[in-house]
Amino acid sequence: MGRDRLLLLDHFRRLYAAQAQCQPFALDPAAEALWLGYGFPGNVRELRNIVIRLTARHPGQVVVPDQLLAEFDTSDEVDRASRALVVENNHEQRMQAALKHLQTAARIDLDATLAAWERSYIEAALELCGGNVSCAARRLGINRTTLYNRMESWHRS
Repeated sequence: MGRDRLLLLDHFRRLYAAQAQCQPFALDPAAEALWLGYGFPGNVRELRNIVIRLTARHPGQVVVPDQLLAEFDTSDEVDRASRALVVENNHEQRMQAALKHLQTAARIDLDATLAAWERSYIEAALELCGGNVSCAARRLGINRTTLYNRMESWHRS
């Protein structure tokens, strides 16, 4: 099935790039892994529509995971598995950063470290969404109210 998805991707991106008279986009390796892991709940029609949107938004460019995830149907449970691929692919890098941090610090505050990471992700999502909290919450996979509560906690600490 994975090979079929790549063949369809290649067919549709060449077809729609030719129609738009532009260069086809490419997927970076992490985005390709997401592509292969996504369930395409709308089947080939959804796959084709995603390619059309990517061609219009990123002609001749290399598409990265965030750009690809923005096109996926986030209401589907399979999307959660696709997002997990990004997390898994970076596990070794995160573990190495944690190892360096633990080796250089006499003691760490795990809760403060996790809160700092959470705040960084929230601020990055807000920046990507131009400050739109609903959009940022969707990107983070949480409820808008939850996002507001987490942001409010910054002012209490």
